[in-house]
Amino acid sequence: MKKIKVLHIVAGDLNQGAARGAYWLHKGLISNGVDSAMLNNGNLSGEQYENVININELSYFSKRINYFRSRLDIYFKRIYKKPRKEIFSTGLFGYNFLRLKAYKEADLVHLHWINGGLVDISVLNKIKKPIIWTVRDMWPFTGGCHYTLDCKRYLEGCGNCFFLNSNKEKDLSTYLFNRKKRLLDNKSIEIVGISNWISNEAKKSKILRNHKISTIFNNIDTEVFVPYDKIETRKELKIESNKAIVVVGAINSRNTWKGFAFLKDALNKLDPDKYQVLTFGKINPDDLEAINLEITNLGFINDDVLLAKIYALSDVFVTTAIQEAFGKTVVESMACKTPVVCFDNSGPSDLVAHKKEGYLAKAFSPIELAKGIQWIVDNPNYEAICDNARKRAVEDFDYRVTSKKYIELYKRKLKE
Repeated sequence: MKKIKVLHIVAGDLNQGAARGAYWLHKGLISNGVDSAMLNNGNLSGEQYENVININELSYFSKRINYFRSRLDIYFKRIYKKPRKEIFSTGLFGYNFLRLKAYKEADLVHLHWINGGLVDISVLNKIKKPIIWTVRDMWPFTGGCHYTLDCKRYLEGCGNCFFLNSNKEKDLSTYLFNRKKRLLDNKSIEIVGISNWISNEAKKSKILRNHKISTIFNNIDTEVFVPYDKIETRKELKIESNKAIVVVGAINSRNTWKGFAFLKDALNKLDPDKYQVLTFGKINPDDLEAINLEITNLGFINDDVLLAKIYALSDVFVTTAIQEAFGKTVVESMACKTPVVCFDNSGPSDLVAHKKEGYLAKAFSPIELAKGIQWIVDNPNYEAICDNARKRAVEDFDYRVTSKKYIELYKRKLKE
């Protein structure tokens, strides 16, 4: 039987964020007999990645041109006075991947997170192959923002954009919204959400509501994110404490949708004699000021094995995301047998069964977050909760599981 050939297109560094999930899927497809290639524009950090075409390495000038495109993609919001700092992408600039051998030979094109100047979405009308688009945030159906927070204007047309600090009914977000809708209306694209929440948001949106939309969860590698003995791992990493450890992580704590304002209030409701905090990622020190607990900041972690040990030595992982399409750190922690406390809102609601694998706190209550932390740490069935969390991660979120679901989708799409 002829192998399925697929070209994945994903922006960003492959060791973090949306690109990491896409790469794990790519690995799973290869292990299941798919001829999978990936086009990427991120920093490969000296690691070896299988079947990845990085546009920075295609020619002497590629890296500079790619950087210029990435800056242009986010430049236009600066025509407004005091736009918000959150990422706002235009999709107006991109690399012409249609000339690549990997595109010409592919049976399908699989889009993921395509921003940062990687894809000008007008190219979609030139693709003469079936297209799958895995939606990893809200950008595919908005006028430029990646998470909408309280704004509902993406349901009908954008404009008067909160992120641009615009007070005009028709603004840049309106133009980008209409352009995106016009381009996508002309294409038969299969949309896949990485959680039920993001799929439902896509189904409500004006841009994507007429497309076929399904859900296949995002994935991790549960043979890398594994349990370690808490006591021994604390000794190894020189975390010498008999207190309950609360671990917190974020790519950027300053992103509004990460909800760090709620974290401070929640942690201050805990007993400093009983709890301490570990943080990792890009955590701004100001976001942790005036917290009464002992805090150790481990910085940005690029080593997945080390990250797994940090989860495993901790007693509970806490995320305060206001909006998140999935919650990769949630399932990484679960895979390491560390239960999770999160808001019962957006993507993480799909990942944690309340009081079975963790605790779903009422959104957006710091009191409920603190209550959830205490419920887990003091629970007489703590070990059973840890076992449940690991079991769910392996059964639902491992890339070996999700890749098989995508293969079935590819086969159906090719028959169509």
